[in-house]
Amino acid sequence: MLRWAKFPILTLALLLFGWFPSASQIAKGSLQGTITNQSGPVVKASVEVRNVITGLLIHTESDDKGNYKFESLRAGRYSLWVQAPGNDSVWIPEVFVENGQTTRHSVKLDKSGRRVS
Repeated sequence: MLRWAKFPILTLALLLFGWFPSASQIAKGSLQGTITNQSGPVVKASVEVRNVITGLLIHTESDDKGNYKFESLRAGRYSLWVQAPGNDSVWIPEVFVENGQTTRHSVKLDKSGRRVS
């Protein structure tokens, strides 16, 4: 390759590299809440959150107090799916996670499929 061609290619590569945000620059937030039913907290409820734009799916379970938490989520719109044995499943189509904020979204499960947030 010619010597004079190396400089513009290197300059372009550095400009492109500097343009992409690093992982620390991406806006992130958290999502947490409590899963309950008529009897109280639901232990080991399956909780899945899906980024509506990227399709990224993350799973967790509620703890012994019914609490769940997703940390370091990219800010944006998510859907939430909650299921637990002996309870009806609940799908929440829109939950918004904002930059630097903790979004709280608690779910009450029951036998009729209704939810109270």
